[in-house]
Amino acid sequence: MKSLESYAAEYAGNWQHFIGFDWSERPEDSFNWGLFYTSHHCSGLTEKSNESQIDKILQPFLEAEKPDIVRNNHDQWVVGLVQGYSIRVYRKKQITETFEKWYEIQEQLRQTPILNEGDYAHRVFCSTIDNIEQIALPFRKDNWPSDWPIKIYEWFAGNMPIAIENDDGDRGGFIRGTGYELIEALIGLGYSRTRSNQPYYHYNH
Repeated sequence: MKSLESYAAEYAGNWQHFIGFDWSERPEDSFNWGLFYTSHHCSGLTEKSNESQIDKILQPFLEAEKPDIVRNNHDQWVVGLVQGYSIRVYRKKQITETFEKWYEIQEQLRQTPILNEGDYAHRVFCSTIDNIEQIALPFRKDNWPSDWPIKIYEWFAGNMPIAIENDDGDRGGFIRGTGYELIEALIGLGYSRTRSNQPYYHYNH
């Protein structure tokens, strides 16, 4: 565990060591500031969930009369668009309250990789529903209810829970298998009456 003081010394002016990066809008005392990124365009649900919670925690500091923090969107040549904050680490050689709060957040993440389990679980559920909708859309009929993706998810949860597998890329759950699993769900829900003449696809992503 790094102390607050050593963490501050390490990250003040850290942007100067970024390869191929030009911070065009940097403040005059930029050597006192650090850049900290919370997500990029390929971020999974964990990073997106934590980013949302971090933003809530830092909101009072962002709304301060003279804030020591600014939201940033930067284009990094390695990963593309990244989101995060520029934070003043030192003001008059003293560590700012904003940076102290950032340090507390990082220590919390070191101990618990997900800041809000409820928020993360909700994102996993919503992404799983979206994934099911994309996979089952070719089978959709006009007489299906408006919440058919949720109905399919609920059928799997009650009858074939092993068929929903969380993605290694942290993008929610997908229907695993050869397509048989989805056909069984559609028949079980009354959305399809027969297994014949149904195209079978390999649904592993």
